[in-house]
Amino acid sequence: METFYKDVGSKLDYERDWGPWLGADTIATSSWSVPTGLTKVSEANTTTTATVVVSGGSEGVSNLLSNTIVTAAGLTDVRYFWLVVGATESLASLVIRLKEDVPAWEETPTDEQYLRCVRGAIGDYQALVPLKKRTTVSVVAGTASYDLPSDFLAVIRLPALTSPDNVLVSGAGLIPTDASGRDERWEIVGQTITFYPTPTYTLERVLWYSAGYVIEGSNEYQGLSEAQAETVLLRAAARALRMQANYAARMAWQYTVESERVSKEQLSKAFAAQAQELDGQFAQVVSDAGGGAVGMRARYTRAGK
Repeated sequence: METFYKDVGSKLDYERDWGPWLGADTIATSSWSVPTGLTKVSEANTTTTATVVVSGGSEGVSNLLSNTIVTAAGLTDVRYFWLVVGATESLASLVIRLKEDVPAWEETPTDEQYLRCVRGAIGDYQALVPLKKRTTVSVVAGTASYDLPSDFLAVIRLPALTSPDNVLVSGAGLIPTDASGRDERWEIVGQTITFYPTPTYTLERVLWYSAGYVIEGSNEYQGLSEAQAETVLLRAAARALRMQANYAARMAWQYTVESERVSKEQLSKAFAAQAQELDGQFAQVVSDAGGGAVGMRARYTRAGK
């Protein structure tokens, strides 16, 4: 199930492309269900897509929206997505919570290592559960390359140009162009998109993309909800415990007294087992959520203490 993010004050449109499911069939009617707290500004549909415009919402709340269609052939189906409103978690707050969950043992992890655990866990999570966002690329005739948002990871959808008889059909009307519009290609390198051949038209184009959890100026991860933070902390805790396991294993070799060496080896194995269990929980939560904002939190019994 997809997850999208919006600010409390924003008004945005969300489109569901039914084309691949419809085949030769078409949409006859479409209706959107929007939960209390959000405002459904408007809704519309074409023969293959359904769109809803939404505003409002409460800070940090995940909302489940649904779109129901009836086709010309009389079939009915429903699709859902999550819309997370204004949720943020700071790097500092995540580190504090991680320190509470996995206290340092023998000064491991260090403060810098705790930071690395959280940042690494965020990277792991966004690779599996990226945000779904949209942006506008303001294409100008004669300019080929354009900057993408700093949180851009990958393209979800960039609608192709419709250009019969060298005329672009767009929401802004008909735009004269040359034949190049029909054979357009694009390439993304880093945070830059380049169109080939160089556009001969000027047009606002909508790009849907997968986004990472970027730290804002206030050290907050934009779009990371409380429930998602709980899932991230599972991964971060596993990383921290693995550091402790590695440190305990190294210490075991420093002891000549057999009992001390065995004690440290057992402690290392206990840390590693806890880390493995949390990695499994992290994977299961992400799988069960299907990309939704679901998580859990755990505290840990310190083995050998």
